[in-house]
Amino acid sequence: MNEHMVRESGVRTNRTWWVLTWSSLAVAALIAMDQVGAIIQEATPAGEFSVTTLFGIGQLLSTNLTATTDTLNAWASAAAQFGSLPVWLYIHLAFDALFIIGYGLLGFCLLPSGEKPAARLLGVLVAADAVENAIAAAAFARVAGHQNALLPLTLALHLATVIKWLAALAFVVRMAYLVWDSPSAREAIGRFFSALEVQRFSVVIVVLLIVMAAGRGADVLEQMPDVQRAWLSWPPGNGLGARRGRRHSASPACPHVGVLGADADQAREREIQRERPSS
Repeated sequence: MNEHMVRESGVRTNRTWWVLTWSSLAVAALIAMDQVGAIIQEATPAGEFSVTTLFGIGQLLSTNLTATTDTLNAWASAAAQFGSLPVWLYIHLAFDALFIIGYGLLGFCLLPSGEKPAARLLGVLVAADAVENAIAAAAFARVAGHQNALLPLTLALHLATVIKWLAALAFVVRMAYLVWDSPSAREAIGRFFSALEVQRFSVVIVVLLIVMAAGRGADVLEQMPDVQRAWLSWPPGNGLGARRGRRHSASPACPHVGVLGADADQAREREIQRERPSS
């Protein structure tokens, strides 16, 4: 009896650590996607075309392909000025792939073993999200070639996005029902919060990073648009935007690093002026 209890406790602890691992991967990938998405958004003059326009839940309510087509065409035009824009688009897809792995394995780890409907919905969600990324990779190849979007790719990308969000909503509804009706589902949620309690100090740091990553507008720690445009320019130039990019690129996470860099540059310029012979 004692041996069985010890074995069961060990399995529960092992699952708790896997929950923590996959949730950490999903959160880290989500933060990275948000930051890369902010850089991509700066490629267009008014920042009206974002990654959310292409992959967001708003596509679920869209009855035409205008938003998808306009976004891809705008990026194709912007790629002529910002040569590294396609690279950032593919970097976003790479982080999205990590996010899919994270939330998919987290979901399968938390689901009760006998819960087949939710497992099927999660499988459809993961598959649709992966297919969406594959189609987007093909569409981004045309962006890299400064070519307008093809109708078949646009239609396929839109359909994959709609299926993804339908599966996500159905999965959320099913999980809500499980929490309401199933003791085993409540136990799974308990394991998740147990994992968070074990790493409570790390959770504080992650929550802080999420708040910083989600910040927009006039937030103190938000990057300036010219910094993001400097990241988009390739090869990097020596203009004001590039100097600011090097000086303040760490400011969202470590604002004091950019300030120290600025002070060092000013001190170096003053030293050079003092060493010049007076005319």
